[in-house]
Amino acid sequence: IYGEEGYIYLQIEREELVNDSVVDIVINIKEGRPAFVREINISGNDYTYDRVIRREIVLLPGSRFKRSLLIRSQRNIYNLGFFSDVKVNFKEVDSNRIDVYFVVKEKISGQANISASYSAQEGIVGTFTVSHPNVFGTGRKIYIKFEKGATKFQAQSGFTEPWFLDSPTSVGVDLFYKTLNYPYYKKTDAGLALNFSKPLWIDFTRGYLDFGLKGVILDTISGLSDILRGTKYAINPDDYPVIDVSNSFGIIRDSRDYRINASKGLFILFGVDVSGYGFLGDIHLLKTTVDYRYYYPIYWKFVAITKVKTGYMIPLRVNQTVPIYRRFYGGGLNSDGIVRGYTDRSLGVYYKGSGGSFNAGGNVVFSMNYELKLKINDNLAFLGFFDIGNVYEDISNMNLSTLKKGVGLGVRIQIPLMGIIGFDMGYGLDNKKWVPHFKMGGEF
Repeated sequence: IYGEEGYIYLQIEREELVNDSVVDIVINIKEGRPAFVREINISGNDYTYDRVIRREIVLLPGSRFKRSLLIRSQRNIYNLGFFSDVKVNFKEVDSNRIDVYFVVKEKISGQANISASYSAQEGIVGTFTVSHPNVFGTGRKIYIKFEKGATKFQAQSGFTEPWFLDSPTSVGVDLFYKTLNYPYYKKTDAGLALNFSKPLWIDFTRGYLDFGLKGVILDTISGLSDILRGTKYAINPDDYPVIDVSNSFGIIRDSRDYRINASKGLFILFGVDVSGYGFLGDIHLLKTTVDYRYYYPIYWKFVAITKVKTGYMIPLRVNQTVPIYRRFYGGGLNSDGIVRGYTDRSLGVYYKGSGGSFNAGGNVVFSMNYELKLKINDNLAFLGFFDIGNVYEDISNMNLSTLKKGVGLGVRIQIPLMGIIGFDMGYGLDNKKWVPHFKMGGEF
C-alpha cells in the first residue's frame, strides 16, 4: 500500500512494552515524504531506439512513484518481444526525488525459419519464413512467408506500424495468395487486409477495425467433389470467382503478464465480422466470435488455464447460404474450435451427398479447454489438457450431450530464430483414438 503511494523510505519499528505478564506491542511507522520521479533512464538497448522503449513506460517523470506503474512498465517493455530480460532499479536523488533505471538485454528478434509440419488435412507442409518484429530498431514489424505441400501453397507478406504518426494507433497491411485442397474441393484466394487498432479508455483494452478484400475461386477435384452433388454445397466452377469483402471490428482486453507464455491475467476478445455491404461483394453474412482465456498461478510453477471460444454466423440474404469455406470447423489444434484427440477440421455437420456423407462445417462453434501448465522457464512449458467442443448447424441444434471430449499431454518450446514449436498427443474420449498434433508459432 505504501509503495503504491510513493512512500519508498518507509521505516517500521517494533517496540515491546512488558508489564508483568502482559506484553504490549507497539508498531511505530515513519512514513517520510512520498517520492517523485525525476528522470527515466534506459540502458542496454544497442539496437532498439530509446523512444520505442520509452513509449511503453507509464511511470512518467514528475509523477509520484507508484509500484504498480513500475511493474506495468517493465511488463510492457518485455512484451515487445525484443528483450530477453528487463531489470528495474531506482536511485535516490534527494529526500523526495528518485531516478528510475530500466536495464534491458536485447535478444535476436529476427527469424529465418525453414521447417516442416504435418496435419491429417494438409499432410507434410514445408514452410519458409523471414520475419522481424523490430525493423531497424523502430518497433515496426515485417514478414514474408511461403508454405508448400502436396495439397497447399501459400505466399504471404505483411507490415505493421505500431505507433502510426507517433500515436498508439497500430496500422498494418497484409497481402496473400493461397491455394488449398480440402477433402472435396480446391480453394484459391488472393487479396489484402488492412488492420487498425487503438487503446480505449478502459485499462488493458484496445478497439480494432479490419478491412479485407479477396477474390475466391472454388474448383472441383476429380473423383472427390461428386460427393457434394445434389446438396446446397455442390461446386459449380462457372459460379466463380466471387468477391469476398469483409469488415471486422471489436474489442480486446489483455491483462496477461506475458503474452507468449502467460502465468496470470485475462484475455477477452469480442468481434463482429460483416461481409458484403449493399452492392459490395458477393458474400453477405454476419459473424460474431468470443474468445476468453484466463490464467491463474496455483502453486510453484503450475498455471491453471481456462479457455472458451464460441462463434455464430448467419447469412444476411434470405436466399443465400453461408459458403462451405466460410463455415466453422472444429477438431485438432488448427481449427475454429480446438478439441485435441480429433483430426483438424473433422468436427462439423455431416450431410449426405450422392457419393456418401461429407463434413460441411457449421454456423455455430463452441469449445472449452482446461489446461494445467508447468512453466519451466520463459522458453519451455509442459501441459496436460481436457478439451470439449463441437460444431452445429444452428443455435437450436446445440446439445451439450453431443460435445466431443479429449485429454492428453503436450510440450511448448521457444527456439531462437525459429519461434514456438509445440506437440500435443490427444486421446479422443468419443472416438477412442490417439491423435498427434503439431503447432508452429502462436503462444504457449
